[in-house]
Amino acid sequence: MSLNVVSRNASSSIELPKTFNYSNHKDFKSAYSGLLEDGGVREVEVDFRATSYIDSAALGMLLMLRSCAEAAGKTVALINASGTVRDILEIAHFETLFAFR
Repeated sequence: MSLNVVSRNASSSIELPKTFNYSNHKDFKSAYSGLLEDGGVREVEVDFRATSYIDSAALGMLLMLRSCAEAAGKTVALINASGTVRDILEIAHFETLFAFR
């Protein structure tokens, strides 16, 4: 499964595939770059609903998104993370950097 972008008013979601790792970096950057350039988008949600595996490259990509979003005056929320994926995000203390929903 590839990345899917869903736009809703001032919030847009990037729906991640089952495995989120370095092989997704070009598609992920392309997806969030378009959203950050959109003046109508105030928040980018990263949807982990279908994701069961992330690696350290994925954590780095999320940090890059956060940095770029802050520069663009937008916020980032991580949504629907559960199981091992949620555990990894919490071990990395991402709850101090991102809104979790």
